[in-house]
Amino acid sequence: MAVIEDSPAKAFFQGETGRNTRGLLRLIILCTIAAAAVASRLFSVIRFESIIHEFDPWFNFRATKYLVQHGFYPFWDWFDDRTLHHFEDTASMF
Repeated sequence: MAVIEDSPAKAFFQGETGRNTRGLLRLIILCTIAAAAVASRLFSVIRFESIIHEFDPWFNFRATKYLVQHGFYPFWDWFDDRTLHHFEDTASMF
């Protein structure tokens, strides 16, 4: 799309005013991205309360430690007794 040389948009985006406008647009875009990132991480907390559902770094640490110490095949039968399992989850595992 061609911009007409005498258009007000060209004068607006060039020179000192253009530098300020581009800086303001960058700031707005970065703030929008940051707000979207925070909102997407907090969505499960707002909807499901402050319970860790899908990410538990201590479980990952214990699982990796067990895997290294006991090997791959015993890991398939490993049950983590330190993790909170809801009744339905525990019953469905057997």
